[in-house]
Amino acid sequence: MSKEYDLGQINSQAHNLLGRAQTDLSTAIEAYGLASDEFAECEQRLRKARETAITRLREEKMPVTLILDIVKGMTSELKRDSMKAEGRIKKASHMIRAIEHRINSVKFLGRRIDDAANRS
Repeated sequence: MSKEYDLGQINSQAHNLLGRAQTDLSTAIEAYGLASDEFAECEQRLRKARETAITRLREEKMPVTLILDIVKGMTSELKRDSMKAEGRIKKASHMIRAIEHRINSVKFLGRRIDDAANRS
């Protein structure tokens, strides 16, 4: 039993899906850029804070073997912020790849619809 499909309606829905996916892609790319900027700022703050803390501890004649551990503790909140920002970059990157996959799937569907329409 053959079922009839309205290729025009399917094609229209595919175009709508493609449009939404492209909008989602733009949003994800923007989120990636913002997360990258945030990560860079967090890393800069972290490195400056570590540099300042190391200098201060050296001036206080803190044993060299303890300085790095103490500095890590002193800058742990900045490190956490940096790691969160890095996670947002990774999340946006995964979103971009998923949306690109969705776009490719919709384009494939569109080609199949075009092939079916040409055969009719």
